[in-house]
Amino acid sequence: MTSTPTATSTRTATPTFTDTNENTATWTPTITRTVTPTWTYTLTRTFTVTSTLTRTATPTSTWTNTPTMTNTPTPTSTLTITPSPSETPTPVNYPYLLTITIYNEAGEIVRVIASEPVSAPITEVEYYAAGEANPEVITGDSELEIRLPRVETPSTYGTGSTTYYWNGINAQSQEVGTGVYYIKVETLDQYGHTTTVIKDITVARADEYVELNIYNSAGEIVRSIRKEKTVYTGSVSLNSLGDRIIFLKEGGEATIKYGNNIGDYIMWDGKNQDGEIVSSGIYEVQVILKTKTGIVSEASKTVTVLREGKIYIKEVRAIPNPYVAGSGGKIRIEWELESAEEGEVEIRIYNVAGELIRRIEGKLSAGSIEWDLKTEKKHYASRGIYIAVMEAKNAEGYKDRKIIKLAITSYK
Repeated sequence: MTSTPTATSTRTATPTFTDTNENTATWTPTITRTVTPTWTYTLTRTFTVTSTLTRTATPTSTWTNTPTMTNTPTPTSTLTITPSPSETPTPVNYPYLLTITIYNEAGEIVRVIASEPVSAPITEVEYYAAGEANPEVITGDSELEIRLPRVETPSTYGTGSTTYYWNGINAQSQEVGTGVYYIKVETLDQYGHTTTVIKDITVARADEYVELNIYNSAGEIVRSIRKEKTVYTGSVSLNSLGDRIIFLKEGGEATIKYGNNIGDYIMWDGKNQDGEIVSSGIYEVQVILKTKTGIVSEASKTVTVLREGKIYIKEVRAIPNPYVAGSGGKIRIEWELESAEEGEVEIRIYNVAGELIRRIEGKLSAGSIEWDLKTEKKHYASRGIYIAVMEAKNAEGYKDRKIIKLAITSYK
């Protein structure tokens, strides 16, 4: 309950006596509204929110997630990337150029053993042959080992040295003769500075062989044939060789006998070093025999070589002939053979002044070659007369030649 003062308006009639100057007493009722505060108790409901803590037990179902540890083995495949240490090679520079060259006594290059970049300049060179260090002489069946300590190449990286070998063979893959040779080992840096070591070595051949040499009338060697010889006693002789050697057009070989034992001969097919049949003429036949003991025996004889020519080109013709300038196309040069032949053919075309204007090569078995009417300088040939010279060499080395005339004319 709350006591609240309330203002209430109440009408009250109050008689008032007024004195009037007239001697008339008049009683007049007057109504005056007068506000009089009056305390009035009024019951008013007022709701007041009041927080009150009350302990009340209420049954509530609550789900609680409680982890339970259970040891259950489960096979699981797990990819694990584990960094592995790896060796990264450090780049090695090779700023020097190494050259190993073999020279003969005349100062001519016999062979270049090495020419490649290396890691360092040479400071020393070690030589070995047949187990001997720093040899002065090597034989034909031994090999010279050239070792360079503290010098490495890209292929010998990490070894601490590089080794090269020379087996007494020249640049033409032939054995060098007995004599003194010089081994020049040189390194060159990027500024042009060189370091050079030179050593002389003697090559002593203990080979046994027989060699046939054929010389023409001018003293030029046209053919050399070497044959390994293992058994021989006695001297070399060419007494059994006749004064003439004849080579037939069907081919064949000449037997050059130089001793009395079986196998004391060398065969010559009548060809030079280029595989061509030598022309008829005067030649000198020389045979040299060398034994393992160092004995050299020699015999020579002058003979006449007669070569029977072999003609295998039957006919040569040009189509069209004459050729009309501006008509287009080419001139085809055809030939017929006596029999099937293999080999090479070359056609040379000359003008009337004898100047070579075109050279064309082909196969003998092809039977024809075309000329596109152009010169060697790719210009078209002018109108006129031309000479075509056809030269052929078959597989046996025999040559044959034919000549025909060509004409280039104007429109009629």
